[in-house]
Amino acid sequence: MDRYNRRVWLGQAGALVAGVGGCTSKPRPSASTGTARETSPARRPPPSAQPPPSASAVAAVDPSWQSALVNDGNFAQPVLFTWTTADQIAELRRTKRLLVHRRSKSGELSRFDTALEARTTDPMARLLRAGPLSLRRFAWSQAWATLRGWPGENYGAHLIRVRLKPEALVARFEPASDQPWSVSTLTGRPVPLDEVQAKPSRLAAIYHVVKVGATTEGSSVYREYVLCSESQIAEWSYGTLAIKQQLEREEALVRSFVPYAPPDASSPSRAPQVWSAAPPKVPRDYYDGAVAFINENYRFTKAVLKATADEVAAVVSGAPLVVEPTVAFAAQARPVPTVKPRPMEPKKWRKKRCWGTFC
Repeated sequence: MDRYNRRVWLGQAGALVAGVGGCTSKPRPSASTGTARETSPARRPPPSAQPPPSASAVAAVDPSWQSALVNDGNFAQPVLFTWTTADQIAELRRTKRLLVHRRSKSGELSRFDTALEARTTDPMARLLRAGPLSLRRFAWSQAWATLRGWPGENYGAHLIRVRLKPEALVARFEPASDQPWSVSTLTGRPVPLDEVQAKPSRLAAIYHVVKVGATTEGSSVYREYVLCSESQIAEWSYGTLAIKQQLEREEALVRSFVPYAPPDASSPSRAPQVWSAAPPKVPRDYYDGAVAFINENYRFTKAVLKATADEVAAVVSGAPLVVEPTVAFAAQARPVPTVKPRPMEPKKWRKKRCWGTFC
């Protein structure tokens, strides 16, 4: 076989081998054909193996959930709300002073002051037990979260809004913690304790938090704000449009939790963890991150949430009252002068200025 014919024969033999091998294989589909490989049902992960939605995905349901959170990382809130009675509103109209009492009318100490009394060698506790920082009014960052109070204990049905001065400081007090005290500006900047003790005039309120106890309804887990210096309050008000709008937003916030709550039995609470700034994972975490108390009045059930929202919607106010305090720090703990009501004219000389129910 000459060289030319040998090359032709080898080429034909190679083509024959390639043809035999190719007749048993199928061409792989290209990405442009759109043919996809189906996953066998047996290979799909079971539903239980699917990852739970992230905290950010839960918060995306309603952005107001995130804004209502209060924890150890953002306890310095600039606006607070406090409930009071009709009699106290009348007194506030006369005196124009928001902080006037150290104890209840019965002389009983609050839980906050009881905790301070037990800390006999604590410089911060001594600072708050007497002098300009010894007056009290209790508040919270969300009005709805304290409206229902404790079982058998009600704070009143009249809402006061308190706005702190921009330079005000807020302290965190957790009695059971290894580090019970910390202080922050309203922008979140930590402030050394010795600086506050040397110049306490900027201290406006205390975030008092108790995380020790069961996390079910009826437990001793609670928190509160204790206003202690009227000189660091920029404005307090009652019956204003801003308060009305706040209540409308809060009613909507509470109702937004209803679809995620069980009808009867309340879901487990992680309040101490959420209050310690643990990231919320489920709607119940966001709810616990907004409330002040974990008790039966705030059970995370559809019925309780609807009842709470209805009570918020039913809040009424009297004539507006807006006060910008002018009391000095050193003078604010002095007794408030009693303003006696103007004596009424004798009945026989008093002119009747109106007719009907409100005369």
